[in-house]
Amino acid sequence: MKKFLLLTLPLILIAFTLFGCKSEKSFSSFSYFSCETVIKVKDADGNFDVFINECESVLTNISTNFSVKLGELKAINDASTQTDIEISKALYQTLLECKNLNALTFNKFNPAIYPLVKLWKFSPDNFVFNDQTFTPPSENEIANLLVNTDFSTLSLTEKNSKYYATKTTDIKIDLGAVAKGVAVEKLSELFSKYNYKDGYISLGTSAIKVFGENSVLLRNPRSNDIKTVLNIKLNDKAISTSGDYERYHIYNGKRYSHLIDSLTGYPTDTGIISATIISNDAVKADALTTALCTMTLQDAISFIKTNLSNETVFIIYENENGLTIYTNKTSGYTLTDNSVNLEII
Repeated sequence: MKKFLLLTLPLILIAFTLFGCKSEKSFSSFSYFSCETVIKVKDADGNFDVFINECESVLTNISTNFSVKLGELKAINDASTQTDIEISKALYQTLLECKNLNALTFNKFNPAIYPLVKLWKFSPDNFVFNDQTFTPPSENEIANLLVNTDFSTLSLTEKNSKYYATKTTDIKIDLGAVAKGVAVEKLSELFSKYNYKDGYISLGTSAIKVFGENSVLLRNPRSNDIKTVLNIKLNDKAISTSGDYERYHIYNGKRYSHLIDSLTGYPTDTGIISATIISNDAVKADALTTALCTMTLQDAISFIKTNLSNETVFIIYENENGLTIYTNKTSGYTLTDNSVNLEII
């Protein structure tokens, strides 16, 4: 979903890798560049190469079957309505979780807006950074695509230990908002399998899982350097960030974010420029950071209070007074930029 690392500095920086901490952390590491993935393990044993091979297999499987151009997801998108498409248990479980999150967010998290993402030129195959030729689509173009964005019209069934997806409308699905979260969860299972207890998995800022106690730094989304706003302590947690800093177009001086509001068909413009969630569940964090960015500030605060009491959430809001960080927790982090306001919700 996110090519942010290719364009600028990542919003989340893992402190001990950035500053070269000289404690006892001596890491064996592996990078899977096609997925912007870095896996690091402290004091890896002789099974590390086998572990890495299994990690690569997981990533290859996800990148294939969750791709809009390959595998099972393509089969669903290409299928006519009322056609049962057999899918793997893994994709079935992911789609089921997506349906639950879609309902929880009242359609703010919506994997069925892929045609709108392409229309706004934010899909991986048509996005160009600093595209001087970009012009916003017309109202009619947007309205025509909004008709088929109801993710609830995807039906999932299990029959005789086989799994099927069936569309009742001609929706097109993109799982970019959760694919990296799914990958982190699967790779975390391998960490447990090999009894690795210290290290991290990073798939850009979309999904990071820290094992053991470490810190991450949250960078200012409006800064072009490594100026940070928060130092966040993590202990065996996943963290995800979404925001308008990753992919965007500028037209007539207006910034158009890659985060599309599925209710309007337009890029979100609510003042929320990034959302970060710390959770036990990387998929949930990956999806809900996207959803929060498309909400108004008051709706986001209400959603956090109602649904995310077990998670730590940071929203960065921008208005004429500058940046304000809204969070639901009072500890576990340090403000590193005094020019940024901090409010507890």
